[in-house]
Amino acid sequence: MLRFDDFCRHLAIAPNILSVRLKRLLAEGILVTRPIPERPHHVEYRLSEKGMQLYTLLVSVIAWSERWLAGPIRLPLILTHKYCG
Repeated sequence: MLRFDDFCRHLAIAPNILSVRLKRLLAEGILVTRPIPERPHHVEYRLSEKGMQLYTLLVSVIAWSERWLAGPIRLPLILTHKYCG
C-alpha cells in the first residue's frame, strides 16, 4: 500500500482527510514521495529514515500490547515484513 488510492481504499478514509494527513506526514519528514515511472504526475509514499525509526517504535508497542493486553485465548498477532519476509 503505497499509493493514495490504495490508502483510501484500505483505510476507508475520505480523500480530503487523507490528503491533509499525508501532507502533515510529508511536512514532518516521516514520509517521502517517489514518482511512479509508468504513471506520470503520480507518486507513491514511502517511509523516510525518520519514519522507519518510528515504525520500529510502533512495532514495539504492538508487541507490548500483545503480551500484556491480549486475552488468554486470543491468537498472537504476527507481523511479516512484505519485502524481506
